[in-house]
Amino acid sequence: MSVALCTYDGARHIQAYLESLVSQTRIPDELVICDDRSQDKTIEVVRSFTSKVPFSVRFTINQHNLGTTKNFERAIGLCRGNIIVLADQDDICRKDKLLQIERAFSASSKAGIVFSDAEMVDEDLEPLGYSLWQSLKFTASEQRHVIKGNAIDVLLKHNVVAGATLAFRAEFRDLILPIPPDWMHDGWIALVLAAFSDFSILPEPLVKYRQHSRNQIGAMKKTFVEQLTRAQRQEFSIYATYYHQLVALKKRLLKYGNSSHDKIVFKIEAKMNHLLARDNMPENRFNRLPRVIRELVTLRYYRYSNGAHSVAKDLFLSTKR
Repeated sequence: MSVALCTYDGARHIQAYLESLVSQTRIPDELVICDDRSQDKTIEVVRSFTSKVPFSVRFTINQHNLGTTKNFERAIGLCRGNIIVLADQDDICRKDKLLQIERAFSASSKAGIVFSDAEMVDEDLEPLGYSLWQSLKFTASEQRHVIKGNAIDVLLKHNVVAGATLAFRAEFRDLILPIPPDWMHDGWIALVLAAFSDFSILPEPLVKYRQHSRNQIGAMKKTFVEQLTRAQRQEFSIYATYYHQLVALKKRLLKYGNSSHDKIVFKIEAKMNHLLARDNMPENRFNRLPRVIRELVTLRYYRYSNGAHSVAKDLFLSTKR
């Protein structure tokens, strides 16, 4: 089992993460760390701490800044274990995280990916009162869909897999790499593996998922007013961006898949058509109504967006620029 850890200016929290890794009831066989040209003391902290850990460590510093996705791509490529566990530099692992992941893979030879819930905490590790899955609205119904082998339906609607909670079998690495530069690594890995393997989910929070101002993504729970404000500011260009991301996903499936993947490709194309429809909404809100009705009749607002919330957003909130 390999742990792939990417670091960048993480000196404030990296030692706490490393300590949580050393205290695992099942320690990793190796830790692969790729630093993305940190400007603080991250490199010194890592070198000092990892020189004393009871497992193999390979620490590399990138020649130039790669960004999060390509840094994870590099770390994944360097892993030698049969299971690759992704890690964030500012989180804390529960002591049995790696053991639970190993057990989940052992329990199902068809499971290519395992992910868990996480406890949301603030910068000082104080609980925020909700879990990651609650923040992502990963409902019990969606969890049942994933367990039954329909992860692609959930993931095409929204990503529910956070990198800090994710592990996958190394045998799928060639399917995953390279990761397209406009994707976040966790969303890409989850969607690719949804087409080629079963998922195993662990409802217990195996990570303390730290939320702070320097989070690249984060998962803070938003109030209704915050959601409304975000919807008003959001431009239609986001749909074109996601459309092009799905183009890359479709190409990867067509390259490695077979006729058994036709239904998944069809669903990806349906999502792409839905994104095109939302991207091409007329500037005049009254003229948007026929397009919105079509997406409602085909149920694509409910299969690939947020239902009535997205309808209201397209009709009344979003603006063309």
